[in-house]
Amino acid sequence: YNNSSLKRINDERTTELTTPGHKFEFDGEYATSIFVQLFTLLEKSFRNYWRSPNYNLTRIMISIFVASLFGSVYARAPLITQSDVISRISIIFVAIVFTSVINLTSVLEIIATERAVFYREQAANMYRPIPYALSFTVAEIPYLIFSTLL
Repeated sequence: YNNSSLKRINDERTTELTTPGHKFEFDGEYATSIFVQLFTLLEKSFRNYWRSPNYNLTRIMISIFVASLFGSVYARAPLITQSDVISRISIIFVAIVFTSVINLTSVLEIIATERAVFYREQAANMYRPIPYALSFTVAEIPYLIFSTLL
């Protein structure tokens, strides 16, 4: 490789790109399309969630606790009158809101750590803000579905 024309071409290109004053030019504001950015960020987001098992385990345990707590309130209560039905619907609503608020507060830690990365990559025009937000939203969905089905 040291004596090949490929090395010579690579060295010339490296010198050209690292010369002070060289400006990269792209067709648009960003180097890649929005779909490539979204796919790349989705991959990154799924990897980040997979690498934080404490966060995911905590959310699942909270979901189990909330389901047990609110489920035990009406475990043996009869379902006869309209008031009974409204009470059950109300407790389902309260359980959903309670779990949602807990999940919202627990995700803040992950978002806060990714915030600095987002600002750095945004300043470098690596990604648009929309794929960044969509990737975190889509990465959350499987974990939310799993904790909901428990």
